[in-house]
Amino acid sequence: MKERSYYLETSVWGMLPKGQPREMRRASLQLLRRLTSQTCFVSPVVLREIMAAQEADREQIAEALQLLAPTLLQSTPEAEELAQHYIDSDILPAKKRDDADHSDAAGGPL
Repeated sequence: MKERSYYLETSVWGMLPKGQPREMRRASLQLLRRLTSQTCFVSPVVLREIMAAQEADREQIAEALQLLAPTLLQSTPEAEELAQHYIDSDILPAKKRDDADHSDAAGGPL
């Protein structure tokens, strides 16, 4: 059976800092323990959103990112075209461009 791949968008990483709801934090930590750098993927959008977090949260998330070392996906012209299509079709508003870009990185709508 083929090993599965997982695109972890910012919400998963955002549950890691102390102070998040205990069950959500626990579930995120359990998930990360089961993944490897070959099965876990993030995008530049995820990294950009993490960099916008408060410093203490960002540091805790950065530790987990460094330990797991997920594979960084790169955008393609096709992915950018799809994100723009979501916006042009009013599936997502222009102010949610990052959400459209997450859809591209994950290989389709979330």
